[in-house]
Amino acid sequence: MVIFAPVQAAIGTTITLSTATGTVGTTVTVTGTCVAGDIITVNFDSIPFPSVTATTTTWSTAITVPATTAGNHTISANSATAITTFTVIPRISLSRTTGTTGNSLQVTGNGYAYPSSVNVNFNGLLQTTANPDTGGNFSVTFNVPAIASGTYPIAATDGTMRPLQPPPTSPIRLPPQLR
Repeated sequence: MVIFAPVQAAIGTTITLSTATGTVGTTVTVTGTCVAGDIITVNFDSIPFPSVTATTTTWSTAITVPATTAGNHTISANSATAITTFTVIPRISLSRTTGTTGNSLQVTGNGYAYPSSVNVNFNGLLQTTANPDTGGNFSVTFNVPAIASGTYPIAATDGTMRPLQPPPTSPIRLPPQLR
């Protein structure tokens, strides 16, 4: 006597990303193929996101890149049956985008390497250094140096930037001062 047991054909889960590079906080749409009815769990490194149920042989969900360090990270679906890489790039923000000589300026960064020392430059000149925490975040303050009115770049580098990749920058505009 031959007994037949039902067998579900294995269609491997595959995934694609709406973008493969971004900063902390970037929304990434993860889409994939699977067996209809599969419950899909997406992970960023080891951080799980809410599961979705595939109603057909395709599925899609949006995730937000969590606080993490710069570099390559794994996005996987269903316990790593499908894996791809997402590259986190560092980002800085400024407490102000206009000001005058002597103003205090706070520079906040995320997505930096840990452990590292980040050089914060104003118009190419080192102003201060920072040490990112384990999540790649830092915050430092310095006073805007004496300089003529104009727009100047603020850059933050941690020594891990590729030579052809410009460091994260934000401009600050210094209008003429009234006398």
